[in-house]
Amino acid sequence: MNDTSVNTLVVIAQIIVPIIAFLGITASMWLSVKTLREVQKDRKLGQLPHLAFDFGLRILPINFVKAGTSVTGISPFYADKLFKGQPDDAESVRLTETQYGNLNNYGLGTAFEVEVTWVAKKVAIGSEEFDIDSKKLLEPQYSSELNSIPSSPRHILPGEFSKFIRLPTFIQKDIEKKISVVIGIVVIKCRDIFNEQHVTNQEFRIQTNYGSESPNIYLTFGDLVKNDEAL
Repeated sequence: MNDTSVNTLVVIAQIIVPIIAFLGITASMWLSVKTLREVQKDRKLGQLPHLAFDFGLRILPINFVKAGTSVTGISPFYADKLFKGQPDDAESVRLTETQYGNLNNYGLGTAFEVEVTWVAKKVAIGSEEFDIDSKKLLEPQYSSELNSIPSSPRHILPGEFSKFIRLPTFIQKDIEKKISVVIGIVVIKCRDIFNEQHVTNQEFRIQTNYGSESPNIYLTFGDLVKNDEAL
């Protein structure tokens, strides 16, 4: 091999070796970043809450309280404005017991700022059933604003549960006691330790039993529902 060939190989090596080294460093950095992201993802998954109500039926004893326009958990002034047409002796449907639930945290992380929103889909009055459309959902008794209820306590540790202290407004303000069945979705919201929001949707069915000597409500929680199916 002559001197010219040797010099050419040296020049080529001077070009190739830095490129190979650069590619090696880049690949190493990429693998390091990928590993770090996987570790962070696993750590994050280990801190996620997962909320759902117990499946099945529970019976809630109720009574009728002459509460006028008031709604449990809502500012009296605001409720008076929304339900100003109702008489002072209008009877609200109230729980006899102080709490109901249970909303369980099946996840590995704490659920913070837990709140549920009752979204009615179908309502039966007597034997007649009708859908609750988007226009009907704007009415106070069906609105998400008045049917969003914080849990008690607001934060749920893994393996623990919360309860609720009031019925949804569309039941509370059934002052004529005409509703027989409500079917819908309860939207369960919380935040995790990273302050990211999580939403679970679960089917519910409420059947009223107003006429007996001991009036009550039959509340059943059913299957979980995908977010796009809950709309």
